[in-house]
Amino acid sequence: MPGFFVPFALAAFLFLPICSIAQTTGGGTRATPSAAAPAPAADNCNGIFLSYRTGTGSKIAPTDPKHQPYRFESTLTVQNNGIERLKSWQVYVGFKHDEVLVSASNAILADGSSYPALVGNGTVFAGFPMTDLKTAIETAGDSTQTSVEVKMLGTQFGVKPPAIPWPANITLVNDGWACPAPSTLGKIIGKNHLFLHADCSN
Repeated sequence: MPGFFVPFALAAFLFLPICSIAQTTGGGTRATPSAAAPAPAADNCNGIFLSYRTGTGSKIAPTDPKHQPYRFESTLTVQNNGIERLKSWQVYVGFKHDEVLVSASNAILADGSSYPALVGNGTVFAGFPMTDLKTAIETAGDSTQTSVEVKMLGTQFGVKPPAIPWPANITLVNDGWACPAPSTLGKIIGKNHLFLHADCSN
């Protein structure tokens, strides 16, 4: 079968839930970050939930012990669990392994670059063709309107399987959102699972 297959046992996940709860006080609105959940699950987030998952990858030509290329496939999920639309969503992914991004679905590169693109210093994805994510309230919970998956295909260098080519960070970069650096929420399970979290306010 063509393509890249990752056995379930080797699947890896990086989660960065971003949650905020808007509360009206006096003449204005303020956002109160929710308490960190014991596990970073989308159901526990009442704001914007981000997740990044990837596999161990596979070696590709040419053979170069000093700078070996590997194929990777990853999925970035952006899900609006809040009470306000997320307009013109943009998410930063902190690639750090000399990645060459070959393709990405449901998003474009915010700097206007075309594929293949050198993204080893990190890059910002912008939603396209669905630029805005509606709320579950106004769509009766229709996930096709409240969330989007960006499926990425690319090449990274130097991270030999079974090691995982994690990005340094994932974060929402829309104006008006403040997101602290993610911190470790859970623990490494086996060798392939790592959980991170951050609370953001708007």
